[in-house]
Amino acid sequence: MGNAARKLNRRGESHDGRFSRQIDLSIFGDERLSAGNRKIECAILGFSRNGRTCDFYNSEIAARYRTSLSTVNRTKRKIRQANVFERGEKVYEYIYKGVDPKDKEHFIIHEWLYHANFYMEGNVHSIRLSDCAIEVLSYIKSFPNAQIKCTRNWMAKKLGISPDTVARSVRLLEALKLISITYPKGQERAVNATVRTLFRVDTKALNDKCREVVKNVKSKAQQVKDADERSERESYYAKRKHEEQERQAKLLEFLRTDPEFAEAERQLNTLEMKIGQAEAKGNYRMVKELLERRIELNRQRRAGLKRLGVTEQDLEPRFECAECRDTGERADHTFCDCWRRRSP
Repeated sequence: MGNAARKLNRRGESHDGRFSRQIDLSIFGDERLSAGNRKIECAILGFSRNGRTCDFYNSEIAARYRTSLSTVNRTKRKIRQANVFERGEKVYEYIYKGVDPKDKEHFIIHEWLYHANFYMEGNVHSIRLSDCAIEVLSYIKSFPNAQIKCTRNWMAKKLGISPDTVARSVRLLEALKLISITYPKGQERAVNATVRTLFRVDTKALNDKCREVVKNVKSKAQQVKDADERSERESYYAKRKHEEQERQAKLLEFLRTDPEFAEAERQLNTLEMKIGQAEAKGNYRMVKELLERRIELNRQRRAGLKRLGVTEQDLEPRFECAECRDTGERADHTFCDCWRRRSP
């Protein structure tokens, strides 16, 4: 995983994360957990099992699981009260010290579901699934052939949420065509939560949405990578320009310590202004005289350079790359990659 992808992953904008949602939540203590508490505690459990350490900042957890910082803080307070996690060397590090729940019933929740935008038919506005809707969808998908025949009350009891919440989640998932529901014969569109109905996940629709999220994530990762590369490239050429300006400034400072060179340079600067003024007035006779004087001063200046061991070329800008002249852009307006070939 590249640096850009790693950053996306820690912020929860990756597509390949997943965590195990335990059915029996007693491993986290006796306190009742909200949907936000459940996903955060189960995620921290996944990161900190088998001797590992969960080292995510609260802000990273909040972004990764699309929740608020206050929810993360409340969840961590419950974690500390239940004494099933211990702190690591730093305050934001947690290590699970409870009984390993691997033999207990659980199902897998894919994290991309928290960041996916879904659309109802004919509606241009996107919808993001609630935490409970994601739990219901993931629970049904965990069964063979991604289907289960049960009542809403039974599902609510298993997941630890209310039957009304299950009913709302089911209606939303059906409207988004992520699941289909088959009712018993003679009980079409049953609303009774005690009626056993067949819930089936549309795995094709879910996989299509997953591919869409993956594509968006890769595009975003590429954008982050391009931005990092652009910043690095601009920094390199700015540094090269600054270094060259410093070299020229130090060389001129050294040359101006010689009185003869300094005087010739001062007179040349004054002469250039006079030449410009004479040209503006159309006094070409004076221009000719001033140009002859400039030739003489340039001769004195070159003699001073020679005496000091400096050549005219030393005063010209030096470029490491002849193609772009250390600007990053060639004459045909294409980007130069000389910064990649720079010395380490």
